[in-house]
Amino acid sequence: LAGLASHCDGRLTVHNADAGIHVSTTLSSGCDDTEVVRRMAARGLTPGPLSTCYLGSKRRNGLLLGFGGWDERRIAAATRALGEILDA
Repeated sequence: LAGLASHCDGRLTVHNADAGIHVSTTLSSGCDDTEVVRRMAARGLTPGPLSTCYLGSKRRNGLLLGFGGWDERRIAAATRALGEILDA
């Protein structure tokens, strides 16, 4: 959460981070989550696009970020890479 706050502040909002091994986020308007996922995959990261989790026509763009089994250095690098992608 500290890495997301540091590298992605203002470009995504974290939701439901109280427990579990995933964090759900919503992206600021204008961001296409499937494009962000594609760019992250090119860097070896594997988030899930939140927009694919909706059944109806009203979808929100966001990311499902898994952190279970990752060490702190890898998470810090991943949040830094996400910030760079969102800045681009």
